[in-house]
Amino acid sequence: MASQHVKVVLNGDGGDESFAGYGKYVQGMLAGSLQPIPASIGGFFSRILDQKRAGKAKSLSEVLALSGGSPASAFAQLGLVIPLPCVDSLTNPNFKDMIGTGNPLAHLLRCYEKHYNGDAVNTMLAVDRETYLPDDLLFKIDIATMSHGLEARSPLLDHHLVTYVAGLPGNLKLRGLKKKYILKEALKDVLPPHVLKRKKRGFDVPIGRWLKDELKEACQDAISDNGLIADMLEKNKLEKMFEDHLRDHKDWGRFFWMILMLHVWFDLFFKDGEILHQ
Repeated sequence: MASQHVKVVLNGDGGDESFAGYGKYVQGMLAGSLQPIPASIGGFFSRILDQKRAGKAKSLSEVLALSGGSPASAFAQLGLVIPLPCVDSLTNPNFKDMIGTGNPLAHLLRCYEKHYNGDAVNTMLAVDRETYLPDDLLFKIDIATMSHGLEARSPLLDHHLVTYVAGLPGNLKLRGLKKKYILKEALKDVLPPHVLKRKKRGFDVPIGRWLKDELKEACQDAISDNGLIADMLEKNKLEKMFEDHLRDHKDWGRFFWMILMLHVWFDLFFKDGEILHQ
């Protein structure tokens, strides 16, 4: 719709990664403070809270499940679609032997260690600016806009602004539970209170519900197919997880969306092990 009227659009990319706008930064700070708590105790309370599966209880459950580990490891795991132990139990032994035993979070841990300077908030922001922002968000908006002949501009990624804000103490960005603290303080005489205090809303679509309705059959086909998914993951465990999702026992929506996309990609580009399109 935008391309019918303009050639250039503005976006807000970079704001969250410079000013600490995501809830995972709060979770990351909390996870760091829970490092002394044994994993067995944190896991016990995590399972109790996880039964509620909503809001702050779910967020706290995710943090407690990471107790006992380093702040770097906790932050890296907060971005996972499913926990690492679950990935390990799902992986087909033959496929596991083929890919080896490397740590899938190694690149994030290295990035965290490289940027760590005693300020946990600024370290988390630096990691996301180097990884999540260019590898996911900017990549995504570039595809979306260019496919419609649009140019996108990200004013909050002006390098002068990013460099300046990166040099500010982390407690000016995340203060307690207040995210984007200094940005909101700077704009409190410009923007009305109902805008500044409005709850954050992302661009999520109802994947979980779709998989129970219009995409249910497609996902079941992906799980039951004897192609790539079956070579990589244990089919019986996938079926059990999907049944749990359908019965609202656990929200595996993001995970099964990835399974479905991998299945569709493989079906489009490969046939009997041969590449169809290059």
